[in-house]
Amino acid sequence: MALVRRSWATTWLLALLTAATAGAACLWIGSAAASPSRPPASIVPRRAAHPGPVLGPWSIRAIKSVRLWSVSCPTSSFCLAVGNGPARDSTHGYVYTYSHGKWSAGHMLDHHTYQDTVSCASPSFCMMVDNLPAISPAGYQGGYAFTYSRGRWSPGRKITSFFTDVSCATRSFCAATGLHDAYIYAAGKWSPGHLFGPRLYPAAISCASRSFCLALTVPWSGNGPGGYATYSRGTWSPVRFLHNVDWNFLDPVSCASAQSCLATAGGMAYVYSHGRWQPGVRIGPALDSPAVSCTASFLCVAVTDGWADVLSDTRWSGHITIARHAYFEAVSCAAGPFCMAVGAGARTNSVAAWAHARSR
Repeated sequence: MALVRRSWATTWLLALLTAATAGAACLWIGSAAASPSRPPASIVPRRAAHPGPVLGPWSIRAIKSVRLWSVSCPTSSFCLAVGNGPARDSTHGYVYTYSHGKWSAGHMLDHHTYQDTVSCASPSFCMMVDNLPAISPAGYQGGYAFTYSRGRWSPGRKITSFFTDVSCATRSFCAATGLHDAYIYAAGKWSPGHLFGPRLYPAAISCASRSFCLALTVPWSGNGPGGYATYSRGTWSPVRFLHNVDWNFLDPVSCASAQSCLATAGGMAYVYSHGRWQPGVRIGPALDSPAVSCTASFLCVAVTDGWADVLSDTRWSGHITIARHAYFEAVSCAAGPFCMAVGAGARTNSVAAWAHARSR
């Protein structure tokens, strides 16, 4: 059910930072004096001559005059998406529901907040957070969380100045990232923020369970490497830095379990396996970070310029064209597996594409 995509908050904040060196093909952790040994070849992702499960065929729908930028699918028959409104009303966030093959018309929850990211633990529970865009109408506020429970949305609750991402593992556990902090939602209450560091900006988070989350950070000033921190059984680890990675594009992350996560940066895909990051595999252009989503069986999907790339059994499928002239901004995969990708299409429309996996 995990989703990953670049949030608008991340986009405009990173635009203010100094550009970093382009992404390299190798990732390592720690100080400049040390790097971990290469993991066993059997678990290093590589291009597949004969990949496992295949996603498709893809069903595609254009949603007129709308742009979708976040989606979460806890099952193959239910998804929630966030985007702008009719005629691309870019001053408000709208919510769209996918149910049993059909998309609903969008509706606005709040006139003074900008809903940005959604995460659903089940069809009866989702959490949506908002950020504060760089260009905001007077009276806009950021840092609100909205709860969807059994078909109804709660009023927004002010938690922080603005959010960058949210991930819900169960209906009673979510984690969200803000300006410098991470916030835990447990048993209906939000905890005070955990400070990663005054010079670190947490760009993305993914929770595989209530006892494990992984957050990615980028340097606020533009100087220094990106990094990551893990949440395990109520405690955050110190931030560990990721060297030789283009932090300017270090954003999407999706965790299938405490032992398996996938992140992208500068067109490279990096697998986090049993506490270590593996060498990267190029799956896209250097100036891009494909959105990613992984299922519990660790079938992962990456999407961006109209294509998908599937990671299965440690192997990447190669680009699979879904929709020409489209740019996918988010993807969410559920058990089945089933995946839904959303983004911008041609002629000011949004595009939604979904597929089930099948055996080759």
